[in-house]
Amino acid sequence: AAAPALPRAIAIAHPDLPGEAAPFRGLCGAAVAWKVACAVASAWFGRERVPESVRRRLVELLPLVALGTIADVMSLEDENRIFAATGLRGLASTTIPGLAELVRVESRGRRPDAESIGFRLAPMLNACGRLGHAAEALELLTSATGRRASQIVRSLAALNDERRRLERACVEEAAADAERLGLVNDDRRAIVLSNPRWHEGVVGIACSRLVERFSRPVVLLQEKEGLAKGSGRSVPAVHLLDAMRRCESIRFHRLGGHAMAIGLQIDAASVPALREEFVEQVNRRATAAELLPELEIDGRLRLADLSAGAVRELERLQPFGRGNPRPRFLLEKVVLTAPARAMGQGDHAEFWVADAGSPRRAQRVVWWNGATPSRALPVGVELEVVADARFDSFRGVEELVLTAGDARYPDAAVPEPRQAATAAASPEPESLLRPGRG
Repeated sequence: AAAPALPRAIAIAHPDLPGEAAPFRGLCGAAVAWKVACAVASAWFGRERVPESVRRRLVELLPLVALGTIADVMSLEDENRIFAATGLRGLASTTIPGLAELVRVESRGRRPDAESIGFRLAPMLNACGRLGHAAEALELLTSATGRRASQIVRSLAALNDERRRLERACVEEAAADAERLGLVNDDRRAIVLSNPRWHEGVVGIACSRLVERFSRPVVLLQEKEGLAKGSGRSVPAVHLLDAMRRCESIRFHRLGGHAMAIGLQIDAASVPALREEFVEQVNRRATAAELLPELEIDGRLRLADLSAGAVRELERLQPFGRGNPRPRFLLEKVVLTAPARAMGQGDHAEFWVADAGSPRRAQRVVWWNGATPSRALPVGVELEVVADARFDSFRGVEELVLTAGDARYPDAAVPEPRQAATAAASPEPESLLRPGRG
């Protein structure tokens, strides 16, 4: 590929430019900005070691670097691991008033970690950009103090709630349309849909939810004034941008992205043709079996092996995220001690498991987006559950919790229909859920 055309400038700070000699190239914009600030400070004072007051201020800004690194889903390795770990340590006591208010409200008494950024803080900051303008988020992280900071956090929370509502509606409408059009079948292995009611700011997130649900590339578009504009997300087996570029009869007003995500704009009248061509391209590239996600595990354990001491040792590997995922284990020969029950708005589930034949106290398990498949888990039948372990602290009370990613019956333990009479659905013996997280 040809080298990108660069703007005329005295200097360009970008670690991943062709020919760049940076020792680590996978930095997000926040990390690059922080490094530029360090370089400017050194140049200003004419030496690498800057005055203590300046050094302290640069350290105080590291929580913003951690926020950007984790929110941008950068790989937590090399310098990124240092930025994330150091910034997270300072996040709970940050001197940035707006960020401190956001952490106070959204951490809910828990010490902020990488997952609280990814699932709570970053979505709130992004909500205003998705549904309006990012000016409030910028003000919160720069100049807002006191009452104004509290006002912005409340505004961001309301926008994030609205984002969730719009996202949920888009996902459910798109899922119904995909099933109606046969786009979830093995012979049509991609989803392309458009709707004037969908909000442009949430279609990308909705695509990700549908990829998790149906294990195939998804493109969702908002129709407006004769144009269809939106996003796509993919699975590892299909290079999304390449497959889309091969839809040669379609005139793209805009198309960009990479293997796993794209943005595009076409004429609204071209959506049906794009759907057929894109399905054909994906069908050529991957079989139905190749689209199924893989769930990696780090070991096989009995539930008794995940003691509090063992989990504390695993916690030393934090921060967890892309490039350093939380260790996940296949728990063998466990049984439910009571039927699963729904959590939240009914999408999630919690249940309790114990080692089969053991008098040990049951362990709580949370299954995000697992309400439907968890209803198929019968009480007292041996199961295998893929889960990770963590400590959850709420209002000063610490609890060891497992987070499920999948569950299945071992071949010898598949229940007869009468044994699973409490199940709300009849699962396939091999697996009850494709992995996914909300």
